[in-house]
Amino acid sequence: MLLILPLKATKHMDLITPLTKWVETSHPQYRSQDLSQEIKRLHSIRADISKACSSHSSHSFSLNKNNNTNILPDLIEYHACLVECINHGFPSDARDADVNGTMDANLHFYWKNAFQEYDGNEAHDSQSSHRGTTHFTYERTCVLYNIAALYTYLACSKEDWTSKDGRMNVKNHYVLAAKLLRHVQDLTKKEKEIDLMPDMYQDSLQMCLGVCLLQGQMAVYEALKVKLGEPSASSSTYTLLAKIAEGVAKHADMALVASQSLALRDGKSSKIWGGHLKVMSMLFHGASCDRVCMLCVLCARCTSIHPSIHPFFLTIHTLLYVCSESRVFTESGGEKRK
Repeated sequence: MLLILPLKATKHMDLITPLTKWVETSHPQYRSQDLSQEIKRLHSIRADISKACSSHSSHSFSLNKNNNTNILPDLIEYHACLVECINHGFPSDARDADVNGTMDANLHFYWKNAFQEYDGNEAHDSQSSHRGTTHFTYERTCVLYNIAALYTYLACSKEDWTSKDGRMNVKNHYVLAAKLLRHVQDLTKKEKEIDLMPDMYQDSLQMCLGVCLLQGQMAVYEALKVKLGEPSASSSTYTLLAKIAEGVAKHADMALVASQSLALRDGKSSKIWGGHLKVMSMLFHGASCDRVCMLCVLCARCTSIHPSIHPFFLTIHTLLYVCSESRVFTESGGEKRK
């Protein structure tokens, strides 16, 4: 019932040689000897990341504290290093790759498409232009995406959805993942699609963002369902629950539309995720209507208006009319229809 964003896998690669050459030949301010320790540190952190992020489904291994492979702190530190590199004049977009020396220095970063199954032939791995992989913003977006993917794994697999604290942690994980994906969208929106991998297209990121938002709101929905069994539950609880269910459905609709874009529709993720999102949309649209019906049951019990009409035989407009005429509706903050 829950989706986990797949990781972008990478491999071990030498950053020392190309970065040293690029700094020595193309950086306007520094010489290679000035940054030798920083370059080695950058290479070392990425080497650790490549060991953990070895496949699309290596979330558990990447967060295994017992084996000292919890890569999340390393990803966060590595991203901070990349930001500092950009701030100090390192290449930050694909447009200047032909003139800024990165091509001559053979500087490029390697990541796989998170949503593509690979046959082991590296010739089939590349799905973007070579110049699109030569700058530090590309590396940043891949790292940020993987951080978001790991947070979705924590929310789905490591938190207790049945406890209050667990649901709060789930919501926080999804909110953070969504913010990271929005930032990735901002970083990539000016790049040409030919310079991006399909999992970095705006529609693909929008699909992932929608999944995070809908599953985060599901945690809120589950938390509020618990309150229905408490003595303090009132009609406003049903009203709020219906609104939250409708919000989940809208996020599912948003992600579903993105998953069916022309750029993604032939991919495996478009079909599998699209089917899941369609089910979630129908499920929570139905849940929202169900909560409205339950609210009408309360209304019929609390007022003499339409007491004999079963809500499941009413249209939505009639349901809203009954709610608006009842005193229960006015208790939840609405104004009674004149």
